[in-house]
Amino acid sequence: MYRAAKTWLVRSGSCPLSIKIKSFVEGVKKEALILSHRSRWECVVIDIPWDSRFLPDIASYPLLRQLDITGRFDNPSPELSPGFTFSDAPSLRTATLGDFDYPSGFLPWHQLTSLCLVSKTPAECTDVLKETINLINCRLIIARYSEGEVGVNLPRLESLALEHFLHCPTTCTITTFVVPSLRRLRIADVFIRPDPVGKLSSLIGKSGCKLQELCIIGDLSITKKNVYREAFPSISNLSFDRATTLIYWQNGTWR
Repeated sequence: MYRAAKTWLVRSGSCPLSIKIKSFVEGVKKEALILSHRSRWECVVIDIPWDSRFLPDIASYPLLRQLDITGRFDNPSPELSPGFTFSDAPSLRTATLGDFDYPSGFLPWHQLTSLCLVSKTPAECTDVLKETINLINCRLIIARYSEGEVGVNLPRLESLALEHFLHCPTTCTITTFVVPSLRRLRIADVFIRPDPVGKLSSLIGKSGCKLQELCIIGDLSITKKNVYREAFPSISNLSFDRATTLIYWQNGTWR
């Protein structure tokens, strides 16, 4: 595998690289090889444990525009949090971050237009969203067994999804979102109980947004579905997803 990777990296010349890292058969040696070409990274998916000791503290990623990190970062000792960042990535616009700890300057948050946070608490999501003022698309997969409030002012946000893992109890409230440009909302009904119509109406009214698409996730009765239809007749595309969202990783994306 190392020889094959080296051959293809040489053959690629100076072209931008799209890389999916799913296994390290030869460990550190292959990590070092891939890192040596980081100036050409354009789209990178890492969904395996990555040892942060082998990532540089300061590095530039001039071509990087999409970064998906779902594998955990393994440190030699618990007190060592990731000291590296991807902050010097002027082209970065899209990111997916999994369940690992990262500092506030881990990414150039203000540049991002699309962000997915996986298995984070409402408070952790809010801390990040405070810095992502230019988001257009956002997906939050709330952590297992967590609760709290999530939301900030995101003036450019057009699409928002609030979901959770299958069969993992969790709650959060959305009362602090201000999203004047929001057009598409996908939300688990557990996040807007016990007054879903009231909470959604508050979100829409406070934001002044004009929703075009609304999808409620949950096992809802016909009566409850009709309540939504009567409450929001102006939403042209109102739909229901019966099962609680099942989140899993497939072909480079969370589904």
